[in-house]
Amino acid sequence: MELLPIPLIASVHGVCLGGGLELALSCDYIIAASSAKIGSVEATLGLHPLLGGIQRQVQRIGALRAKEMSMLARRYDAPTLEKWGLINLTVPEESLEKRPWRSPRNSRKADTGPRRDKELAHIAVNEGVAAATRRWQGCRRRSGLGRSESWPGLVRKNGPGLPKFAGR
Repeated sequence: MELLPIPLIASVHGVCLGGGLELALSCDYIIAASSAKIGSVEATLGLHPLLGGIQRQVQRIGALRAKEMSMLARRYDAPTLEKWGLINLTVPEESLEKRPWRSPRNSRKADTGPRRDKELAHIAVNEGVAAATRRWQGCRRRSGLGRSESWPGLVRKNGPGLPKFAGR
């Protein structure tokens, strides 16, 4: 799921435990109703998360909080997990279906941007920032954005141009 070329959004309401949480953690964004209860509760059954839940928790909230969630097997409210950084956004239950995440409408390459962003983030996490930078430089060269002469044309074509200050 992490490498699918489209943004994946998990919309959480009610109770999201164990495998449900692991599935949500593999998405790009997690939006949860403020009333949602979320937890990694496998320890209560003597099980271990099998879909990378602990690893993804460590990436999002650090080792200490990930161990707390996995070892203590508590259920947490969504606002707490938003504060920790496990989920992206908490909204009232009635607002959950109103699409709080919007795609950029005026992006020059809106169709390839999210795909490249996901790819670069995946490389940075798994191979390091230097590897992601090398990949980005390759993408930039192929798109022509690596040439300094391409920037003025891009600004004039897709933007208002250079700023004009009236002064006071």
